[in-house]
Amino acid sequence: DEEGEGKAALRLCVEGVSNLPVPLETCVAFSGLCNDNQSSPAERSENPAAYELPKGVFIRLKCQALFDDLVSRELIVKVVDASNDNAEVGRASLSCLPLLHEQLEVGGEVELKLTEAYYKKWWPESEEDAVDPKAKAKAKAKAKAA
Repeated sequence: DEEGEGKAALRLCVEGVSNLPVPLETCVAFSGLCNDNQSSPAERSENPAAYELPKGVFIRLKCQALFDDLVSRELIVKVVDASNDNAEVGRASLSCLPLLHEQLEVGGEVELKLTEAYYKKWWPESEEDAVDPKAKAKAKAKAKAA
């Protein structure tokens, strides 16, 4: 699809992920409001960046179906472990509802909720010593949709 009159162009980007507890070779994947779209792997790091998406923009007709999706579907941002068969490390979601009201961008810094498997891998504390998983199990991802 091409941009043009009567169409909305939604651009996706992730500036980086920060605060991973160990260096990982990761990819980011978008889903939900858009079709599945996974980046190429970023260099192994605790703060990976420079993700390249195969499709950085998706085009939708400006019609009731788009408006319904903006209201009912969130943009899901996942971080996956490229060296572990793209196992999900964690995810965050963004509401795109503000795009209905003349705002041209949503995003910013969002917290990534780690999956149980990666949380246990990085913090294998016994249940007695466990702290609230929300206290440690977060990395920060920046995502924008416009």
